[in-house]
Amino acid sequence: AGISEETVPFVIHEGVIYLADRWTIRRVSSDGGNTEILAVGSFTITTLATDGAFVYWIEADPMNVIRKVPVMGGEAVFLGTGSGGPFPNALQVRGDKLYWIDHDSRIVLMPVSGGDMTVLVEQSPQHISDLLIHGDHLYYALVSSGSLERLPLAGGEPRPFATPSASAWTRLHATPDHLLRLGQLGLDRIDWSTGATTSLLAQDMEQDVFFAGGLTSIA
Repeated sequence: AGISEETVPFVIHEGVIYLADRWTIRRVSSDGGNTEILAVGSFTITTLATDGAFVYWIEADPMNVIRKVPVMGGEAVFLGTGSGGPFPNALQVRGDKLYWIDHDSRIVLMPVSGGDMTVLVEQSPQHISDLLIHGDHLYYALVSSGSLERLPLAGGEPRPFATPSASAWTRLHATPDHLLRLGQLGLDRIDWSTGATTSLLAQDMEQDVFFAGGLTSIA
């Protein structure tokens, strides 16, 4: 079956691509072939993540429904709801916890099995455009200031990391050696150890990178 949207959220894990086509979760080998339907949600799916055992996703229900399904298919499991928000909500899984952007201005976590949510970061009235986890830290991008913040997963206060972006909305991507930050005005490479920032591309993008597919890399 084909894909109905121009850009779709997707993740890659051990040679398998998991993607969200509107309200449908599909899987396909990175070598190509037919797509398989894993689950069908009730609303448009804005983001997804996997830990190799399950695929987790957020639906654009007014309150942002979070669900999961086994990577080989099976019954979808309801995990909880957030507070809503009109934009795609970045979602990350690390160990037995899920992290995501809730209501555009805060980052919350909950167990992968569902349950109570804990607010890690509250940035209202600023928006958070993206987050990712690398090593022992959580990184997130602020819209109004262009700042990139780093928060220890073990606890503590967030601290500015790297040179602020000239772009408002930015997307983040992790490689082994660097953090990549893509915005409407260009692409930056940021060193994990020092936060040193190098501009790789400085130009106005024709398409809004926030609502497009962002960026990824395959080793």
